[in-house]
Amino acid sequence: MHTGVIELFLDSHAEAAVRDLWATLSRLLGTPRLDAYGMRPHVTVLAGSQLHTYTLRPLLSAIAATTAPFEISFATAATFLARDGIVFLAPTPTLALLQIQQTLYQAVVATGMSVGSHYAPETWIPHCTLAVGLTDAQAARAIAICREYVVAIYGRIVALGAVDIRPEQPYERYVLSLCGGAGPSSP
Repeated sequence: MHTGVIELFLDSHAEAAVRDLWATLSRLLGTPRLDAYGMRPHVTVLAGSQLHTYTLRPLLSAIAATTAPFEISFATAATFLARDGIVFLAPTPTLALLQIQQTLYQAVVATGMSVGSHYAPETWIPHCTLAVGLTDAQAARAIAICREYVVAIYGRIVALGAVDIRPEQPYERYVLSLCGGAGPSSP
């Protein structure tokens, strides 16, 4: 089954803090780090089985060119109620975060592509995934580890990215810049 994902990328300082947390969770829980799967720290904005991100490149580049980088902070660790074993950091909702998600959602839906129901603006739960495939006990321990090792993570959203993970394609990354000139950059 095809799956496309649009993500927001963190500045290098915030990304390093999340990677450190990935390493801590991996060491203490005995689970693989997410970068072992080729992931990089991000906030998931949209995903769906009908989301073909390679056809959205011009649209994503245009949105990035008209969007300024913005502040983000993470002070909450949580898990989804579904028994999917995912633990995540939840960013503090800001107008900038909500606006870019809504802009991307509306633009993608306007192309005729469908997005998963969890990613509609009124149901979206912003998240930065920390671990996947955890048992209930591991998920509870992961949240306790976050409370013990992390006070908060502050940073900026500096780029948006898109990838088709089924079938796997290379990331396309677009730097946020109101000055224009945004285009694909290396991951």
